[in-house]
Amino acid sequence: MEGIELKDFIKSTLVEIAEGVREANQGLMGSGKSQHDIFNLRRNFGDSSKIPGIIFDIAVTATSN
Repeated sequence: MEGIELKDFIKSTLVEIAEGVREANQGLMGSGKSQHDIFNLRRNFGDSSKIPGIIFDIAVTATSN
């Protein structure tokens, strides 16, 4: 298994989450179930009790050759 830079992992994960949210909203609009976005991503202005945000749980594994 090849390693990945932490910043690249976080970047690609956040991009995929945003794309997934957009596609979920498009799917719901196309089905006639909603005329507005049901899911959204927005900036947390420091009130994490109301807007919890995204939390990563990351493990580090070391191997020797």
